[in-house]
Parts: sequence; C-alpha cells; structure tokens
Amino acid sequence: MSKSSHHIETSLHKLQRLGSVLSAVFAALTVATVVLAVALAINVGAHMGRDAHVTSFGVIEGAGLSVYILPAVAWLAIALVLEVTLWSICRDMKHGESPFTVKHVRLIALLGAAFVFNAVMGVFFPGTMRIGHEILLFTYVPNAMMLGIALGHGLSLMLDVGSLLTALVCFATSAMWRYAALLQAQSDGLV
Repeated sequence: MSKSSHHIETSLHKLQRLGSVLSAVFAALTVATVVLAVALAINVGAHMGRDAHVTSFGVIEGAGLSVYILPAVAWLAIALVLEVTLWSICRDMKHGESPFTVKHVRLIALLGAAFVFNAVMGVFFPGTMRIGHEILLFTYVPNAMMLGIALGHGLSLMLDVGSLLTALVCFATSAMWRYAALLQAQSDGLV
C-alpha cells in the first residue's frame, strides 16, 4: 500500500469516527429540541387555560409568560433544520459515504432561507421572549446582532445583521456543496 493511499484510508477512518460521534450528538440535539417544543406548547397551553391571553400582535401574555408566536416557531424551525442537516451530513460521514449530495445542498439552502425569515421576524418582533414556570425557564432573544438605522423624524429601522450574515454563509456553503456534489457525481461516473 502506498503512502498516499494509507493516508487516505487513515483519514477515512477518522472521518467515520467523527461522523459517528457527531451524528449521535446531533440526533440527541434534535430530540432535545422536539422535547423543548412540546414542553413549551404544554406550558403555553396550561397558561392559556388559566390567565394568558393573545394580544392583537400575536403575543401570548400571562403571569410569567410572554411568547412571540412567530419568532418562537421560527427559532424552533431553524434549530430543527440545522440539527437535521448536520445529523444527515454526519450520518453519511459515519457510513463512509460522501456528504456532498443534492439533498444536503437543499437542506443548507433551506437553512439560509430560515435565517432570512428570522431576520424579518426580528424587524417585527424586536423583543425578548421569556417563559417562566416552576420547572421551566426559557428565554429567547431573536436578534442578537442588531443594526439600527436612523430614518429621520424619530423613525428607525432595526436589521438583524447576524441572521442575514448567517443566511449568506448558508447560501454560499450551499453553492459550494452543489459544486462538490457535481464533482462527486462526475468522479463516481468515472470509476
């Protein structure tokens, strides 16, 4: 066995071990996110039965409860898409398969779109969501990297630069991943 083929074989085994560990981590995070979503839904449902009400702007408010519905759903969707995407990529790595597939390209692009949606939600829902209960405390700040633009006459526009930059990274990664998937398909066709 030549030195370069031995190096490739060693790298493949390391990649498979890393993929095995990371796929387990992302699977656990996916399950944790689903459990969190169910716990939040139960908590909000319990408050709705007692003291909470929905405002005209789609905010559920009650004692110890303030839920911006769209940003909460957006955050949970982004978390799930991110975790499922990375879980899928790592699962392919674990099995020694190429992660450069069109399926992963689409998931990465979907993640970019989810971050754009999060940035738009940050314009309309600039507040913090806080749900407190005896056993559960969840605080969500939907827009951690905000840029305020003064428009004059006391008006300003807040832009979620963090989500927009993350979306750009996702779209660029998706484009590179698509190119890698095409090269992988071409390489597989030559073998």
